Amino acid sequence: MPPTPPNQTSDYRKSPYIIQAACAGNIIVFKYLIDAGCKYTELGHICLSKKRKNSVLSNVIGAAAYHGKNEMLKYLLSLPQLHGSYIEVPSSEVQDLKPVKAGPLQQEFYQYTPLMLAIVSPHSDLETVQILLNKRANIKVVERYTGNNLHHLAAKYCTNDDIFNYLVKNLDLDVFARNKAGETLASIVKETENK
Repeated sequence: MPPTPPNQTSDYRKSPYIIQAACAGNIIVFKYLIDAGCKYTELGHICLSKKRKNSVLSNVIGAAAYHGKNEMLKYLLSLPQLHGSYIEVPSSEVQDLKPVKAGPLQQEFYQYTPLMLAIVSPHSDLETVQILLNKRANIKVVERYTGNNLHHLAAKYCTNDDIFNYLVKNLDLDVFARNKAGETLASIVKETENK
C-alpha cells in the first residue's frame, strides 16, 4: 500500500495535491488522493495570469480545463459528486508569492468559470471547450470587470484558431455585443491583428 500523503500541502505555490493531479491529468493519482481523504471541493493554484502574473486559483474542473487534460476532464464530469454547479465554480486570483510587477493587485482571470479558463488558456484545445459545452457550461457568462463575453475573451486571449472559429460559429451570442469599454468582437479582432 502506498504511503498516505501528508495533510499539509507544501508543493508549488501551496496548491493542494488534488489540484496538482487535475492539472497533470493523472487520474490514477487523483483517485488515490480521494481515497486518502482529499476533497473534490479543494481550490488551489492552477496557473499565473497572462500580464500581471497573478496566481489563479480554481477547482479540479478548472484545473483540468485550463491545462487541456481532456481525459481527466471527462472523468471529473462523469462523477456524480461533481455534477451541477461544480462546472460553474468561479476562479479567484491573488498576488503571486513572487510578484513580477510591482503595484496593487490588478485581477485578470478573476471569477472565470472552467469554460472561460479553457478559452484563455494556451494549453487547451477545441475538444476541451466542446467537453464543457456538451456538459452545458454556461455560455452567457461575462467577465466581471470588463464585460467581456466568451467571444470577446476568445478574440483577446485565444491562441487556438479552432476554438475561436468554433465559438463564433456555434454559440448563440450577439456578435455585435459591446464590453464595458465599448469594444465589439470585430474591434477586438482588428486590435489584436495590429499588435
